[in-house]
Amino acid sequence: SNCTSLTSIYIPDSVTRIEGYAFYNCTSLESITIPKHVTYIGNYAFYNTRALTEINFNAIDVTDLSSGNYVFYRAGQNGEGIKVTIGAQVTKIPNYIFYPHSTTSYLPKITEFAFEEGSVCKIIGSYTFAYNTNLTNIVLPEGVEVIRYYAFANTNITNIVIPNSVYNIQNSAFRNCTSLVNVRMPSALTMIGSDAFYGCTALTEII
Repeated sequence: SNCTSLTSIYIPDSVTRIEGYAFYNCTSLESITIPKHVTYIGNYAFYNTRALTEINFNAIDVTDLSSGNYVFYRAGQNGEGIKVTIGAQVTKIPNYIFYPHSTTSYLPKITEFAFEEGSVCKIIGSYTFAYNTNLTNIVLPEGVEVIRYYAFANTNITNIVIPNSVYNIQNSAFRNCTSLVNVRMPSALTMIGSDAFYGCTALTEII
């Protein structure tokens, strides 16, 4: 923490826990890869990493976070934005991983979001990208089954193709996505939660 000259770090696959404040206020850190065996990420672990441009998230199954974990608080705010890549073996994106609950002005500046080829991700966690207004394009891989509540709420995405494998879209998943113009629903869908598309004022087509 507070190692303001640190620009890069290699974390080996043997690591299972990244404790709280581990890279707190490392303001020059440009990229981070979270290895596949990590199951726990503590509070403020990458707090104020304002130079961050790349997050490679390879952790197969991280314990869900709470709204007060502030893992990537203000990350990437000094540059053009962060590319987040979800590794092929990741089974879920944990709740609140990229969302500090206190105020949206401290959100990480995520501009690009992608899955590696062959992704086995089944769950998009609650508040994964909520309120991240820099995000405009989302492509979810086949195999995703559940989009949890508020996952993409208040983003500026313009369209979304929901994979055929999705059977559950939870409450407010796309709430107030005011730039969303079309949505394609899969045939496997058995549940759409309340307010899932509430406030999507630009929506013109639902298939």
